[in-house]
Amino acid sequence: MHQGGLFEEQRQELLARFENGSAQPLKENQELKRTLKEKYHQALRTCLDEYSLSEKYVIEGASYESVTCLQSTLETITLDLEIECYLYNRETYQPNTDAAMRRCLLKVVLDLNVSQPIEKSEIKSVYEKRQGQFKLASDELEWVAERFVSRYFPENPVTPQPLDYMALVDKMNLTLVETDTLDVLGKIYIVDDPETQFKAGTILINKSHSRHQKQGVLANTIVHECLHWHLHRVAHKDLEVASHQIEADSHSYIEYQANSIANKVLLPKTSFIKKVEEVTEEQKQLYPEADELLIMKKVINQLKDFFGVSRQAVKIRLTHLGYELARGVYEWVDSAYVPAHSWKSGFLNAKQTFCISEKELEKLKQENPKLRQALEYGALVYVESHLCKNHPDYLRIKAQKGDFKMVLTDYARKHMDEACIVLTKNYAQTEIAIEMMTSLNRPALLEKVIIKNVNLDSLQLKDYEEVGQLLQKMPYQLGEALKYLMKEFDVKNEELAADIGVATETISKIRNDKMKPTIEMVVAICIGLSLPYRFSERLLQSAFHSLWMGNPLHLLYEEFLRIATSPNVTVESCNRLLKNNGRSPLTEGI
Repeated sequence: MHQGGLFEEQRQELLARFENGSAQPLKENQELKRTLKEKYHQALRTCLDEYSLSEKYVIEGASYESVTCLQSTLETITLDLEIECYLYNRETYQPNTDAAMRRCLLKVVLDLNVSQPIEKSEIKSVYEKRQGQFKLASDELEWVAERFVSRYFPENPVTPQPLDYMALVDKMNLTLVETDTLDVLGKIYIVDDPETQFKAGTILINKSHSRHQKQGVLANTIVHECLHWHLHRVAHKDLEVASHQIEADSHSYIEYQANSIANKVLLPKTSFIKKVEEVTEEQKQLYPEADELLIMKKVINQLKDFFGVSRQAVKIRLTHLGYELARGVYEWVDSAYVPAHSWKSGFLNAKQTFCISEKELEKLKQENPKLRQALEYGALVYVESHLCKNHPDYLRIKAQKGDFKMVLTDYARKHMDEACIVLTKNYAQTEIAIEMMTSLNRPALLEKVIIKNVNLDSLQLKDYEEVGQLLQKMPYQLGEALKYLMKEFDVKNEELAADIGVATETISKIRNDKMKPTIEMVVAICIGLSLPYRFSERLLQSAFHSLWMGNPLHLLYEEFLRIATSPNVTVESCNRLLKNNGRSPLTEGI
């Protein structure tokens, strides 16, 4: 044996305590323990260097949580260490204080060669426990992006200019290949793949995506894959060596890092802010009468073209840098942009929104009976992907090219905190980031928003238990149903007739089932009684009518009924809207 190596009896003792891979503390072998601590510091420093964080932190304090033997041969013992340490910010570091301290619980995998000096043991990988990868805080993501850009494009961090992503591929000595066989936007091979013959460092780009996707998506995909190569080769190597140790969410976390940093690389903080301020001032001078939402839209479009990225990339970067107004512009829901909207500064936190898709709304209604009732009885209206309070200050019906639809008023769009309900969202990352242990993929969609909570505290809701009981007691025969509703809402024949513009005798005939009313007459009655939407549905059914969604006029009737409880919605106002757009009124008397 080489002097300084592990003697056979030490090795046997070590193996005995690590039998079957059970974790045991290293108490007796002080030399081994001391060396592991030194190697651990080296491993962590290597990890920090990889992420460009070694300039930011000082490493202090290390204690062993556990040591596990993964495998052993005649020459090598592979150990898995769990070690706690502390990272201190270099700028504010003072010995024996907790200032700017960050705690890390890391895993280190290393090989001890029994025939070599202990200090020559080989570090296999280091990553943060529970994450499967060294976890980066938001300010560290920014730090990594700045160091990455400075390394390859020293002028970009301070001078606004688009990043040359093709030059980046060349500078990193990577290879770009287009292919028709890829079912994702792109992927990079971390090691040589004998099956496909692709070498490590090969980026595959879906040819159809590169032809049909806009330039900004291609730029983001290529930078994303370059960052996998720059940041995640160590993590990938570990997956091949000891993949059973990596927890399930580690793959998505790798994707999150690459995607988050890619946005910051394409839009470097200092130069991006400089360009934002310049473009904003230009747009204000060009359009002095424009409101701030329109200015923000124009700023986003100009920045998109200048930096060669997508509109969403600019929006995300602006939002992360504190430009709150950008959050309400170009919000993409149900395959369309939601009209621009704003709210009182600071009203929403990072996980809150006013937008919800139709699919998520249906799911939320099933989970939240109070929300479902608020929609069914007309306290809330789903419009422009928002849950809006049913009030004339917030809602109006818009006529356009013969069609009608409910929209928010201009006032509501600029006072969302007053008009609409706040929703809390959660992000679900894609599950697959590593394929066949040889490459890192970039799926077309990296995350989806899941709405998990709705705040109805600001909504003055009726006693829905009582309303539900009223609906259950409502007769199904039209005449009896109308009598029941008029009694419950304390409306006389003469009053209803005057409100909807018909003769009192007409109301009497309908009540006594001596007249079958048209669908327009039933809609007018519902509006005259200010019925909640569920009651209107039932009354239409009792009259053997239904609203056909393929009929634009019926769609307008439905919008009338959804806001019928609003005091400003009358048969007269509905008739006025119909006449102004060349349509027949609900009733002729008004």
